[in-house]
Amino acid sequence: MAPIRLTPEEIQEIIEDIHCKLYVDDVDEALKISNDLLKKCPNSAPALEAKAYVLHELNEDEEAIKLLSESIAREPFSNFEKYFLRGQLLSGEASMNDYEKAIQILKVEISKEKCAKELKGESTEMTNDETEEDDDENWEDVKQEKNYERLLSKVYCQIACELFMKNTSTNESFVPDGKLVDALEEARKSDVTYPETYGLMSQYHFMLGNKSAAKQALEDSRRAWDPLLNKSNYDDLETNIQKQICEALISSELFSDAKTYIDELFEEEPFLQNFMSAKLLFHRGNGDDMEKAKEYILESIKLAEEEETSVDLEEMCDVLRDINEKLGKEELDGFDEVYQEGEEEEESDDEEEAGAQLENELLSRAAEEEMDED
Repeated sequence: MAPIRLTPEEIQEIIEDIHCKLYVDDVDEALKISNDLLKKCPNSAPALEAKAYVLHELNEDEEAIKLLSESIAREPFSNFEKYFLRGQLLSGEASMNDYEKAIQILKVEISKEKCAKELKGESTEMTNDETEEDDDENWEDVKQEKNYERLLSKVYCQIACELFMKNTSTNESFVPDGKLVDALEEARKSDVTYPETYGLMSQYHFMLGNKSAAKQALEDSRRAWDPLLNKSNYDDLETNIQKQICEALISSELFSDAKTYIDELFEEEPFLQNFMSAKLLFHRGNGDDMEKAKEYILESIKLAEEEETSVDLEEMCDVLRDINEKLGKEELDGFDEVYQEGEEEEESDDEEEAGAQLENELLSRAAEEEMDED
C-alpha cells in the first residue's frame, strides 16, 4: 500500500500531539502515534525526528541516533533540535560538532527574525547590555521576546556541561578552562535572562576553589535566577537545571536564597523539596540542622519509590552518609527502615489490587452461573 500523503501542517499537528503525550508521560501512546505517522510518511524528516524523541524516552538511544541521522540526511539545514538531541546522545568530537551545527541553525533563525522585524519597522536596537540596567520593566519586555536567543543560550550551556565532565574525568583536580568560560559568556550574550548560565558559572568558580567568585556570579545575576523577582523565568526550565542552580546557591553559602528557592519552586515536588532541604541543612550545619537534615533525606528516599526522580539512589545515600558521619552514626543508619517501609507499602498496594481483581472475577463467575441456571 502506498504511503498516505499528509501536508506538512498535518504532520506538524500530529507531531505536536506526540510531544503532548510525552509531556504527560504517556510514552506508550506517543510511540503508537509516532509509529502510525511513520507508516504514513516514512520519508518525512520531522516524523523520523519525532519518533527519535520517543525512543530516547524509552532509553533506546542507539535506535534514536539512527533515526536522527536519517532525519538529518534528509533535511540537514532545518531544525536545530535534532542536532541538539543527537549531540546529547553522542560524545567527544561528534557531540561538539552537532552542537556547533545547532548553533549555526539558531543564528540563521535569529537573523531571519531580526530581518523580519526590520521590514515591519520594529526597533531592533535594544541590546543585551541594556537589559542589565535597573529598569525591571525593560528587562521583562526583552525576556518575553526571547525565543531562539534562549535556545541558543541553552546549547552553549550544554557545551559548558560537556566541558565540565571532560575536565573532571581527565584531570586529578579541576583546572581552569578557557573554552568552558567562553561557552558560558556566549550563553550570557545570547540571553541574559537564562538562569542556567549563572548556575554553571558559579559552579565553575566553586570547582576552582574560589568561593567568593562563585557567590559573586550569583549575586550579579539575581534578576535571572531569583524566583521572587521573576518566577515566570522558570516556565520552560527543566527540573535538573533548577536543582543545579539551587546547589550553586547552597555551595556559595547563600542559604537564605536557597531556602526561598526551595520553597518557591519545589513546592509541588515533595521529593525534590526534601532532597534539597537535606542538602541545605547539611551544608549550613547549625545546631539541630543535622537531625532535621536526616529526616528530610530519609523522606526523600521513601518518596523516590513513588515518584519519577532525576536523582538516583546512590546520590541520596551519599547525602545520608555525610549526615550520619556528622551525627557519629553508622553510614546508612535509617536507610533500611524507610526503604523497607516503602517496599512494604508497594507490596501492600499490589496485594490490594490483586485482591480486588480476584473479587471481580468471583463476582463475574457467580453472575455467569446464575444466568446459566436461569
